[in-house]
Amino acid sequence: MPGGVTLGSIFAVLIPVGLVTVLLRWLPFGFVKALKGSQFISMLGFTMPVGVMTVLVVYTLFS
Repeated sequence: MPGGVTLGSIFAVLIPVGLVTVLLRWLPFGFVKALKGSQFISMLGFTMPVGVMTVLVVYTLFS
């Protein structure tokens, strides 16, 4: 390890980074589970794929 870097300082950075990463990856699934059956989620399921494809096509054509 480089000078001045201890195992404790490495863990002090890696543990919070790991926790935040897991939390941010879990949040969308938690929201969908909590809102299952709502009109908002069904509207997103219908419009989001079309919107994503539109953005990708426009980006591809103009860049």
